[in-house]
Amino acid sequence: MPGLWKDEQIASHAKVTERVHAAGGKIAAQLYHAGRETTSEITEVQPIAPSAVKEQSMSEIPRELTIEEIHELVEQFGDAAERAKKAGFDAVEMHGAHGYLIGAFVSPLSNLRHDKYGGSITNRARFAVEILQNIRKKCGEEFPVIYRMSTVEYAHGGLAIEEAKTVAMILEDAGIDAIHCSQGIYVSTHAIIPSSIVPRAAYVGSFRNRFEDRLTIAAPLSGCGRKYHIVFASGFKKFKKCVF
Repeated sequence: MPGLWKDEQIASHAKVTERVHAAGGKIAAQLYHAGRETTSEITEVQPIAPSAVKEQSMSEIPRELTIEEIHELVEQFGDAAERAKKAGFDAVEMHGAHGYLIGAFVSPLSNLRHDKYGGSITNRARFAVEILQNIRKKCGEEFPVIYRMSTVEYAHGGLAIEEAKTVAMILEDAGIDAIHCSQGIYVSTHAIIPSSIVPRAAYVGSFRNRFEDRLTIAAPLSGCGRKYHIVFASGFKKFKKCVF
């Protein structure tokens, strides 16, 4: 199974990056934890989440993470990024979209905590910021880090675009290199993988202009949502550390 949760996996991933570089390409490793968007049938353990809130499309109630476990996960994300760099990847992407663990902390739908990781949007974004800081500590300031986020969750009580803008600006202030805009969570999969009758990029196109005007870094649009043609936000030209 592909992954970078242990050092023994570096060598096999290096073979992949070597082939990509030999062909003149660049490659990034996407780092993610499924959080509550999985089941014990797959992982053999109870799913975890910021709060014990069941995702409507899943069959199990996740277990709420302790502060100590959150700190451990921050370190593990940083360790995975360091392995990605050693394996020759040109960048890493923190996957905070589609209801996965990082995004679940950001969302008011899945995060009902009352500690420093819950409540205000600054607190809900803290997990993502701490992961970014840990990656910077282990990989250096010049190693590009991208953040993928669902700018709209299309779920009652979920993340909406105004808060998503704030999250993006918090990450920009923390030093993120680019924002990868997506949309939806598992309960709104129709927004992530629209049917063939939906116009190309219908969902991402609806929020593009409202989102990119708040950022000075790159905000490339998501590859999901039947977007067959590569389209980048105007801010992409300002992103100099990594070429997509």
